Amino acid sequence: MSDTRKRKSYLRQDKPRTPHVPDRGYWGIGVYQPKKEHNFGTILRNAYAFGASFVFTVGPRFRLQAADTARAWRHVPVFRYEDMDDLRGHLPYSCNLVGVEIIEEAIYLPRFSHPERACYLLGAEDYGLPREVVACCEHAVRIPGAAYCLNLATAAAIVMYDRVSKRATRVSGPLTALNVPRLDLPFDRSTASENHVETTH
Repeated sequence: MSDTRKRKSYLRQDKPRTPHVPDRGYWGIGVYQPKKEHNFGTILRNAYAFGASFVFTVGPRFRLQAADTARAWRHVPVFRYEDMDDLRGHLPYSCNLVGVEIIEEAIYLPRFSHPERACYLLGAEDYGLPREVVACCEHAVRIPGAAYCLNLATAAAIVMYDRVSKRATRVSGPLTALNVPRLDLPFDRSTASENHVETTH
């Protein structure tokens, strides 16, 4: 076989492949009226490490500059919203708002199939997500186990890890191998206000 034919045969067999994309979509995470600077600073640094597209606060009660000693805001956008109307009015198109709160109707996190485009909202350290805020969310999730022992930054880290691990391995639907309470009730905004439980500190 001539060198020219060998070269053409090699080129046909070595066509460019479509690059593998481990995840699609985007996600952000934020806190409703965060109280403690160090908690939000930890969330911001973890969000950067987990690959969040953005971080935000709704009605913050402290100075952002004092919260992030690692200055992660240089690498991931941080948005500040005055209230829930401001947040809802500026969410990206077709982005699902996911509230993280201990309510009966919430889906246990191991069984939750994360949306392609999601914005995760956690409540303040002292009173969690108010009832009217949870009612604004498309989804509500809760962390199983000793939830009252988790502080805000730890809960946020668990949610972020759960999303990244599931989306990267294309896991969706119920994870039946995990020993978690069965809760298949859909989240109902109309009953969320009647089943509010204060979040952890």
